[in-house]
Amino acid sequence: MNIGLSSYNFQNHIASDIPVHGQYIDKNHLKTQQYLNDINAWTINQKMKISEKKTKAMIINFTNNYQFTTRLSLNDSNIEIVDHMKILGTTITNDLKWDRNCDELISKANKRMLLLKKVQSFGATREEMVHLWILYCRAILEQSATLWGSSMTQENKDDLERIQKSFAKMVLKNEYINYENALLKLNLQSLGQRRKELCSNLANNSIKHNTLNDLFPENQKSHAMKTRNPEKYQVTHANTERLRTSTIIYMQNLLNEEHKLENLKMLP
Repeated sequence: MNIGLSSYNFQNHIASDIPVHGQYIDKNHLKTQQYLNDINAWTINQKMKISEKKTKAMIINFTNNYQFTTRLSLNDSNIEIVDHMKILGTTITNDLKWDRNCDELISKANKRMLLLKKVQSFGATREEMVHLWILYCRAILEQSATLWGSSMTQENKDDLERIQKSFAKMVLKNEYINYENALLKLNLQSLGQRRKELCSNLANNSIKHNTLNDLFPENQKSHAMKTRNPEKYQVTHANTERLRTSTIIYMQNLLNEEHKLENLKMLP
């Protein structure tokens, strides 16, 4: 594999499109370019065309000593290398953290909260306010939550929950005592509970309808011995915290947790 400097800007003594680390890998040494060529060929065969300007590439690399960049191309046009991009409304960054995505969701929800305040000033009932909250604000805060919900930091979780807490204070006013009491009065769940429920529903429905059940294989016993706490579903082994908190592994553990609860209920 050839690694070296890209084109050089002699005036500023920096590489024109290479970060500080200065490491460049030619696209011909990357499988990514071959995959891109195959996708482009298939698209042309289907009488379609990929927009070069809208196509972006992201390099996800967690090493400190082996950082690099490259120049991928599509139809002889270089593809822009970005550190974040939005896919179906969800912002993904090259460090696979969800800070930026959460900030954008919170910003959207806060803007819609202004609309709820105006509706409240017109004399909307508590039930109507809760209904509007669920439709216009909570739906935003739960957008693609099954993807990022399990990988958030505690700070991300607190920031999202704070929006619903603000809504509760706005609706209850002097009746607000604490967040838990407010959820009972408004008949709402915490956003954390909602995310867990959404993940559970997705996993169970995937198994029920045989859509993504290959992601949740059942454990096969190699002996007839009964174990005290058998796990019904296989859990993918993870060496890193990032992988351990990823969506699929989180759902696998969630399914096992629910299976154990069901077994406990069946005990006399």
